[in-house]
Amino acid sequence: MVCVAANASPSPEMTAMVYTLLGVVLGLVSLIAIFWVKCKMKKGLFEPDMTD
Repeated sequence: MVCVAANASPSPEMTAMVYTLLGVVLGLVSLIAIFWVKCKMKKGLFEPDMTD
């Protein structure tokens, strides 16, 4: 994923916009994941899953 992000810009002028959008998407996905684990699954973020 780092390799793709490093080579994702089609031109040098668009590099800042590409990285900004990449950060926004990754941040949004992270917030959705945190919400899902905390509110829907009712578990801690770094709590191990002890199901058998």
